[in-house]
Amino acid sequence: MYQRTIGYLLLTLGLFTIIFSALNLYEVYTGHKSAPVLINQTGIGLNLSQMIDSQAKLTAIPVQTGSIELFSAATVNTSLNLFFYFLLMSFISVCGFKVALLGVQLLRPINIKSSVLS
Repeated sequence: MYQRTIGYLLLTLGLFTIIFSALNLYEVYTGHKSAPVLINQTGIGLNLSQMIDSQAKLTAIPVQTGSIELFSAATVNTSLNLFFYFLLMSFISVCGFKVALLGVQLLRPINIKSSVLS
């Protein structure tokens, strides 16, 4: 009797966990909610003055110096935060699957058939 009650409880808890993680992912990726800020990096850029050799500095050719930003900080942070949020919700969903599977195994009747050949 208690096995069936615990089985239904675990099955319900596992399914609730899977649905919770799926809905949270949907809300974050559609823009209704924002992903939690886990990473706060600077942008990715190149310093052009370090890339010019000493011979080119002596010539009269005008060369742009300074730094160029390849990816802005907002782009890098948003992409990494969404990726890590996806990994976290995937882990929670897999945990929910394992709990639901345990509940199903408790609900399933155990039938053992043995036959002795004489």
